[in-house]
Amino acid sequence: MPAKHIFAPIPLIVAVFILTAATFSVAQNDQVDVSAPASFDPSTVTSTVIPSTLFGMSAHDGVLYGTPWPTMTITGMRLWDSHVAWGQINTANGVYDWSTLDDWISTVKSKNQTLIYTVGWTPSWASSKSNDKSCDMADGACDPPSDLNSDGTGTDDHFINFITAAAKRETSITYWEMWNTPHDIKQWTGTYAQLVRMTQDANTYIKKYIPSAKIISPANGQLNYSYPNGNCTMADRLGSFLAAGGSKYIDIVGLHTYYTTTVEDIVPVIQCYQSTMSTYKISSLPIWSTEGAWGTDSELPGATDQAGFLARLYLLLWSNGVVRHYWYDWNDQKTGTLESNGKANTAGTAYKEVEAWMSGRTMSTLCSEDSSSKIWTCGLTGSGGYAAQAVWHAGGNKSYSAPTKYVNYLDLSGNKHTISKGATVTVGVEPILLQNQ
Repeated sequence: MPAKHIFAPIPLIVAVFILTAATFSVAQNDQVDVSAPASFDPSTVTSTVIPSTLFGMSAHDGVLYGTPWPTMTITGMRLWDSHVAWGQINTANGVYDWSTLDDWISTVKSKNQTLIYTVGWTPSWASSKSNDKSCDMADGACDPPSDLNSDGTGTDDHFINFITAAAKRETSITYWEMWNTPHDIKQWTGTYAQLVRMTQDANTYIKKYIPSAKIISPANGQLNYSYPNGNCTMADRLGSFLAAGGSKYIDIVGLHTYYTTTVEDIVPVIQCYQSTMSTYKISSLPIWSTEGAWGTDSELPGATDQAGFLARLYLLLWSNGVVRHYWYDWNDQKTGTLESNGKANTAGTAYKEVEAWMSGRTMSTLCSEDSSSKIWTCGLTGSGGYAAQAVWHAGGNKSYSAPTKYVNYLDLSGNKHTISKGATVTVGVEPILLQNQ
């Protein structure tokens, strides 16, 4: 993710996407991708069982060669900063090094997980500005291919040849994300017309060999970037892509959920995306957060703050209609880091715990903030009469009177605390989960 991704906030119009059962497998016949919501229906989030597919991850390729694989349960892995970008595979015209991608596929298959392949990094030999040193990844990597005109015309053979070779070889990958953070000129200097043309070609040639493939829109969103931040800044960039004709070639709307170190600020950003999708009549498409975290670890250095951010993000994303989130990053060591010496750190433990709170249960009451106390609550229900309430206060520790039906609570370290009915508990940046059993 050598360019951070985020969004920005608007009002509260809870919308949900019920994602149809999709079978993306890293081995189509071996792995079934658990169904997740797929059409937009604001009334269904409170009646839809939260799927395990909500919980995804990104990791660097060290996990293939020594660094332990994520220790928490994940169902999907997104490939970016994973040593498999276009320019890293397609090293010369007609020359491909598939070895690392093959290792990813075999490893993920062995763990019964799934992959997103993210397109990005124009090879220097194919770049329209092969000596451009302003790009993040390599010279010319942020520039459009040399055979693609600014209006989207041209052969686009450099990209077509790569994406065709990839789809023919890697038929087990169903999810393909079109370009990483194209709003960032260090990752993309081309036009929307060029990006739409490449998305169109990806749709055509990937689905020729993988009929079940799903194309994810180019995903924007960045923290601390040098443009005026606003709630709809990144959604407006999606709008520009859609206005250029992109809506015809995507199956999923992607976004990156970086914005500020106050998690709740992401809610209006999601609402901006939903508004843009409505404008361009693609509200039926699911929204996936393909990358996101608190930003660099130095921006939110406290372990408690990091754990609280992660748990609140997953709760708020589901509550606001985002049906998948791929955390960035298990082993980055600079951004969203979840491990230390191969073991889950405090935030990594929080990932495991909030997943246990949510997966397989229903968010019966959407997350909302009390206007007076500023305390947030979300209701969860499960089988056997199970009822729970996630509670937090983003501003620090505060007293909260637990509803009388709750008899204990879980914290993000996995500890259970017994309470008397109607007890006053302390809530803070780390959510707790009040339970009735």
